[in-house]
Amino acid sequence: MRDVESLCMEAGLGQVSKSTASRICNELRERFAAFMARELSAIRLVALFLDAIYLPVRPSGVKEGVLCAWGISQDGEHGHTRPKLARENLGPLSIRGRFVRRMVEHIVSRIRRQDMSDVVVKRIEEFDSPNGGGFCRARAGLGVTSFGLQVENFPPHFEHFPEHDHRADGQEEVYMALSGSATLHADGQSYRLEPGVLARVGPGVTRKITTGDDPIQLLAIGATPGAPYSPPAFTEEGAPLPG
Repeated sequence: MRDVESLCMEAGLGQVSKSTASRICNELRERFAAFMARELSAIRLVALFLDAIYLPVRPSGVKEGVLCAWGISQDGEHGHTRPKLARENLGPLSIRGRFVRRMVEHIVSRIRRQDMSDVVVKRIEEFDSPNGGGFCRARAGLGVTSFGLQVENFPPHFEHFPEHDHRADGQEEVYMALSGSATLHADGQSYRLEPGVLARVGPGVTRKITTGDDPIQLLAIGATPGAPYSPPAFTEEGAPLPG
């Protein structure tokens, strides 16, 4: 907020109140979120470019690398598709490294949907999986853009599901057993998951899923109420799992 106050002074707008600066910050966040959430599947590109530059993210602050993807459509129009703060050295090797690769995968995945039918039907085994079917990328495989959707397969006596919550992103999740059974541990209680049972877990609740003698095929759905969905990089087809 102090940066906004400084920029207004430098632009000759005079001193603004803290409430005005706060409203400016909120509107900038909303506009940027809307820009990042734009639907790109209808844009047919003939060329896609990546560019990088060092910019100070704060007045007189340390410069950080900013990467930006932009393209030229079949109509000859130019448009930026996805700027992002690199937060890492933009040396010659890193520009071609993991960060750019993930960003390109994200852009190409969204643009690729222009060639997909409005009706997509697939079997679970057809979805991309980085670990032999344990984690199946149903959202990316179906071209879903407004919520997370994954299918996970856990063997018997599975204890490695990460205990976590979604306080940081406000995401609520729904779990449903497609086959088999498991136990959902949430909010100090244990709940049996089996076909025909659905469970919703709010963002502030810590949860963990374990299996007993039976395996489970689990459908997980997630989204943040009132906010555009931004899929994690590891849910895109071909991306490595975190860790």
